[in-house]
Amino acid sequence: MLLIFSMFLFKKSPPSRLLKENQNQPNKIVREVKIGKKTFQYAFSPYVALLIAFTVGTLSGFFGIGGGGSLMVPAMILLFRFPPPHIATATSMFMILSLSIVSSVTHIALGHIEWMYVWAFIPGALLGGGILGAKMNQKMSSKAVEILLRLVLLFIGLRLIWQGLF
Repeated sequence: MLLIFSMFLFKKSPPSRLLKENQNQPNKIVREVKIGKKTFQYAFSPYVALLIAFTVGTLSGFFGIGGGGSLMVPAMILLFRFPPPHIATATSMFMILSLSIVSSVTHIALGHIEWMYVWAFIPGALLGGGILGAKMNQKMSSKAVEILLRLVLLFIGLRLIWQGLF
C-alpha cells in the first residue's frame, strides 16, 4: 500500500503522448470519454488488465480485501492511465459487484457467513458505500478524488504496518 501511495507522488506522462504511442498497437484498447465539457483519452492492454484483475480477484477472495478496490483503482490510474479517477472508481465498483456476487455465493456454499453480522452491516454498507460514496465522488473534482485516494492508501499502509508490529 505504501508503494502504491509513493507511486502517486511521481508525475504521470502526458496522456496525449501515451495515446499516440498506443494508437497503432493491435493489443491495446483506446478509449475516448466525454465527462461534462472535457474529453479524456486513454489506452490499455486487455491482457495486462486481465492478469491484474485475476491477481487482485484472487487476493480479494483469499484475504477479503474489500473487492480489491484499494488495489484496482490505483492500478487503473497508475498503470492504465485512466484520466479522471471517477472512471477508475466507477469501473472498479462494477468489477467489485461481479466479484462480490461470485465470492458471496462461494462463501455461502462453504458455510463461511455469519448471518447475524450480515444483516447488521448491510444497511450501513448500502447507504454509505452505495449511495453516499457515489454521490460524494460525483461532486468532487478529479484532483480531490486522487488526493483522498492517496491519503486512504497512506492510512491503510501505515495501519497494516502498525497491526503487524503490535
